[in-house]
Amino acid sequence: MFVSCHKSDQPSASNAEIIGFNPEKCMCCWGWTIKIGDDTIKTRDTRLAGLAGYDITTPVPVYIELGARDKDCATYFQIIQIEVVKP
Repeated sequence: MFVSCHKSDQPSASNAEIIGFNPEKCMCCWGWTIKIGDDTIKTRDTRLAGLAGYDITTPVPVYIELGARDKDCATYFQIIQIEVVKP
């Protein structure tokens, strides 16, 4: 008997939303703001430029897996995986 597991190319549900971009060039300012549950985090991951752009007027639903927290800016995280989830 063979058991197969099919992994979807598209996550089934978003677990976060990209809600903004701050272009200000200070140490803990520049980057994208992401809402995950009741928490708000930031990232400098430039992959988000292609996913959400810089002028975000409506939240962009995404599936995200977070990496390590930035040691200098506590609200910043590395992104392991991020994909836009279409409704």
